[in-house]
Amino acid sequence: MADIIMAETMDVSEETYKFTIDLIDINSISFNIMNTNTGVKYYLNIKKEDEWFNKNSHKIQNDFSQLYHILNDCVDNNESEFKYDLLEEKDNINFKISMKNKIKFFKLDLEFNLERYISENGLTDDRLNSLEYRFNKL
Repeated sequence: MADIIMAETMDVSEETYKFTIDLIDINSISFNIMNTNTGVKYYLNIKKEDEWFNKNSHKIQNDFSQLYHILNDCVDNNESEFKYDLLEEKDNINFKISMKNKIKFFKLDLEFNLERYISENGLTDDRLNSLEYRFNKL
């Protein structure tokens, strides 16, 4: 008689979202979020001359390069002073950055709206890329 082997659950602590933040030049940041379960990508290009930056520049001391560092620190560093909240809807993601701890003299609240991005090859290709990404993680 064959032995019975009990299956064990695998703890695959994969993140649902993959973040890509690129400093294109000193006045432009590319911010991408991919939902690794669905393959849907969201994209935002932030420029120094955009209305968004004009409204929020005082929150980051009018220093555009600080925005790049804040975004990276928030998504890549678990010990960061910043946290983010993410709300995915059908055609966009609302991404909010705030402080983990309340500080009396410094308050940071930034909100980004990333639009859904479908590549030139279509949604099917995007989903295949997501499956390939997940497969490589295993």
